Amino acid sequence: MRTIGFLLIFMLLAGSLRAQTKQKYVIKSPQFGCTFEDGFFEAKIIAKQADKVQQFQTPVYIEGCQVLSIPSEKVPKEWRALFPPTDIDDAGNTLIKADRGIEYEVHLILP
Repeated sequence: MRTIGFLLIFMLLAGSLRAQTKQKYVIKSPQFGCTFEDGFFEAKIIAKQADKVQQFQTPVYIEGCQVLSIPSEKVPKEWRALFPPTDIDDAGNTLIKADRGIEYEVHLILP
């Protein structure tokens, strides 16, 4: 009987915590035919912050024609920053405004 009571309390707490969690960014579906399938694409990235510039190459994750993530293990530590999902054009280019004043200029390397 104690076990059932404990489980009920746990389920109620978990449900209330889930209800309090808000999704910060909403991934939207494009209203046009998307050129890119969801998945990882190799990209050349030019990172800028104030007067500093760094170039590197890494895969980026795209879903719904938006760049959702850049794997942090491939990004130099001082250039890691959080960013909202950002639309990418049909040519595979976008400018992402990340936190800490960092901008990522993304150019997909297409076959």
